[in-house]
Amino acid sequence: MLKVFLLPILMIGLQAGCATSPEQARQGASQPAKAAAKSSPQIIADETSCGKCGMLPAKYPQWHSQIIFTDGSMVPFDGCKCMFSFLLGMAQYDKQHARTDVAAVWVKDFLSGEWLVADSAHFVVGSDVMGPMGKELIPFAERLAAVKFQLEHGGSLEQFDKITTETLLALSKGHMKMEMKGGHGKM
Repeated sequence: MLKVFLLPILMIGLQAGCATSPEQARQGASQPAKAAAKSSPQIIADETSCGKCGMLPAKYPQWHSQIIFTDGSMVPFDGCKCMFSFLLGMAQYDKQHARTDVAAVWVKDFLSGEWLVADSAHFVVGSDVMGPMGKELIPFAERLAAVKFQLEHGGSLEQFDKITTETLLALSKGHMKMEMKGGHGKM
C-alpha cells in the first residue's frame, strides 16, 4: 500500500525537476542536433588537409583539433592555433558555414591524447614547446596539469573564450622570431 502511495508522489517530483523556464526551452530548442554532433569527434583521414593552413593533420596526431558543424561536417586542424584562426576568421576560410553553425570544437589533451570539448580545456599559450606550425596553444583537460606545464615551459594560461585574434598575432610574432633563430624549438 505504501508503494502505491509513494509512486505518484515520486513521479510528480521527477517531473517538477525536469521543468524548464521559457528561456531554457528557447535555448534548448536546437540542442538535439548539437548533442548529436557533439557525441564524439570524427576520425581525421590521412589525406585530409588542415582547414586553415593546408598541412596534413594526420601527420601530427598529438596536435589534432576539429570543428564539427550542425550539418555533421567536420574541419580538421593540425593544431589549435590553426583552429582558432579559422574559428575567429571563419568568413575568410569557410563560405558555407557561419560561427552559429558550429556544433562542437574538439581538441586533444596534450598529456593523454584524449579528445575533450575545447571550451572546457585550459590552454597554455606560447610556451617553449613547439607545434607543427611553431608556437602553439596547448590544451589540457586539467587546470593543475596546465599550470604545471606552464611553470616548466613558460607561456600564459588562457580559457577558450578568452583567446582572441590578438592572442594569435602574438604567437605569430613569436614564430617569426623563432624562424630567424633557425629552428622550430622543442617538439
